[in-house]
Amino acid sequence: MSDNKYSIGAIGYSFITVAILILVMFPIPSRFLDFLMSLNLIFSFLLMLDVYFSKNSDVFYSFPKTLLLFIVFNLAINIMVTRQILTLGEYFDSQLIGFFSNPLINAGQEFYTAGLTIFAISVAVYFYAVKKLLNRISNATMRYNDDNMHKMKSIIEADYKNGIINDEEASRRKNNIQDEASYYIEYNDKGRILSNYEKLRLVFIIANIIGGYYAGTKLRMEMESDAMQVYVSLAVGSGILSLIPAIFLSAATAIVVKRFVAQE
Repeated sequence: MSDNKYSIGAIGYSFITVAILILVMFPIPSRFLDFLMSLNLIFSFLLMLDVYFSKNSDVFYSFPKTLLLFIVFNLAINIMVTRQILTLGEYFDSQLIGFFSNPLINAGQEFYTAGLTIFAISVAVYFYAVKKLLNRISNATMRYNDDNMHKMKSIIEADYKNGIINDEEASRRKNNIQDEASYYIEYNDKGRILSNYEKLRLVFIIANIIGGYYAGTKLRMEMESDAMQVYVSLAVGSGILSLIPAIFLSAATAIVVKRFVAQE
């Protein structure tokens, strides 16, 4: 049941996680960071498409581990971007982040304010969507554990007492029910991790603004007005770049959860 295309084994997941953590420990060039962010965008989008068009009903069984891996990768990229913004400031030459932040830096006051407002609204809407997704996962988990699980076990007990199935078959069915219940619990846990990651994304945005402003004005002696515009723009640019793959991951999770619930 767990032998599907997303299953790469515990050693594979551990190796990839360690590799991601090593990337976080050392400073990397902005061009390589752009490459990692591009991979993140592409792979998150492909994961969403793969889940959406998949004909395999077993797709969700190891998807939580894949989701966790993507969240760790996204978190690592956020850490690396924040470190670059705080240490380099306006000299941070990421082309991807610059694509979103430069229009704000060069814009007039009205466009600048409008851009910030639209970004704040998009973040708020996404927070609401993630909360609704988490509630759906929690409700599905509670409904399965409180109702379906006990009902199915009762049916198995009745079949066993009536001689329809033997002891071995009854044990196999009970184990399958327990395995499926564990998948619901795992989805519930990963859904909470996804929700917590969204809170951390907001922390990174605030850190880029406040930390960047402090480092720019106090350490690099930048003008206060220029520093505020630069670091708010960089925070928005990096926030948009982290929001896009997060939307893809949330959409993939919603699709898998919908299929999971439909099997009840």
